[in-house]
Amino acid sequence: MDNQGNGRSEGLVIDGRTLRVDDVVEVATRTAGAGVRLAGSATVRIEESRRLKQQLIDTGQPIYGVTTGFGDSVTRQIGSAKTAELQRNLVRYHLNGTGPKAAARWCARPC
Repeated sequence: MDNQGNGRSEGLVIDGRTLRVDDVVEVATRTAGAGVRLAGSATVRIEESRRLKQQLIDTGQPIYGVTTGFGDSVTRQIGSAKTAELQRNLVRYHLNGTGPKAAARWCARPC
């Protein structure tokens, strides 16, 4: 899981470029060991992206799912003051599930 190519296992470093499915599976299924961290370069890109998004919100630029509704509600404009609430509600909506619990081996924490 050394995705920096330095020969040391320093855990999973999320850099926005090298993440593999095997890395995610390893982190999700291990019981102890090195942690996960965000590379400094990824942090910079995240901050730049957030600034750009906020600039677009401030200008009233429609951004699908940020300043507009979803699907058939795409034509509904969301006021800039409610964009954070819309994102929280989207996450909450996706937390809902149906069906049986996943097998423990597929859960990062006990299901």
